[in-house]
Amino acid sequence: MPLKWVFQQDNDPKHTTQSLNLNPIENLWDDIKNAVSEEKPRNVKLVDSIQHRCAAFLRNSGYTMKY
Repeated sequence: MPLKWVFQQDNDPKHTTQSLNLNPIENLWDDIKNAVSEEKPRNVKLVDSIQHRCAAFLRNSGYTMKY
């Protein structure tokens, strides 16, 4: 008994989105990763600033901060 195939399209956007290779956001993420890598960030800065971050969080009642 031969196999029969039926193509069904449900119009789900994921079936028609761009390939990751063609998606411009992927290129942007690569640029960002490279820029961050060149700066050579260190976790020490984050750890040292946690007290100031917590204080800013409390002062701002949990709303967006400039960190």
